[in-house]
Amino acid sequence: MQLACGPKCQLPQVRESQMIRVIEQDSNLVVIVDRPDKNEMIASFRGSANVANMLDNLELDRIPWPFNQPAAANLSSPGTFTVHKGFTDAYRTVRDDMLTTVQQHLARNPDRTLLVSGHSLGGAIAAMAALDIVAGRMIDAARVDLVTYGTPRIGDRAFASLMEGVGFRMMQRVVSGRDLIPHVPAQAIGYQQLDGELFVRSTSTRKAGGAKVSACRGKEDPACSNSRVPFLSLVAHGQFLSGASFFGQGGCRTDTAD
Repeated sequence: MQLACGPKCQLPQVRESQMIRVIEQDSNLVVIVDRPDKNEMIASFRGSANVANMLDNLELDRIPWPFNQPAAANLSSPGTFTVHKGFTDAYRTVRDDMLTTVQQHLARNPDRTLLVSGHSLGGAIAAMAALDIVAGRMIDAARVDLVTYGTPRIGDRAFASLMEGVGFRMMQRVVSGRDLIPHVPAQAIGYQQLDGELFVRSTSTRKAGGAKVSACRGKEDPACSNSRVPFLSLVAHGQFLSGASFFGQGGCRTDTAD
């Protein structure tokens, strides 16, 4: 299968990748790719792209985690953390096929590492998938990287603490400038962000010195993206580094020269 991603297809990390599978079910999509040159498999989840996704985003109720239960010392008992119902429903649509594909590829390539990624809703689903895969003992957490972009809050304080203690090799949550979405759903209704925020303070790579990125402390660092509240923007949600449209189909048409 050929990738159709405009100028981004010319990047070395894309040219050297091999498509394993595209899974699309009930308005949600995940692309699973192999990078033999990096000994890495990638599972990348699409962000909000249609009305059904928007409706999932609005399902703000929290429910007990319904998937593979992690063994974690910082949990008093299994199932004591809760997650966003809409994100859970969205993940469920692609979960079975995704887990089967990941498990089969790891069985054939047992030394592969795994990168799980996504933007927006896709970032929330990616976090759930990374936890589910590790809890299902398909791969050790120390060989899993979780890197998301513009990800909303996914669950309660217990979920955020659990994710911090899973032991991922890397857990990074990139927030760009005044992006609104990482600040919803509100903390006032019981949600908390994940650890690992990388805050892109200046989104332009054309300015002197390039983009300004800060590694933040804890889950809700007041010196990072939380310092921009309430001056937030939905437009910024689709921007990254260059300030132009970066994610989704618009990003496929964006020049990557800068």
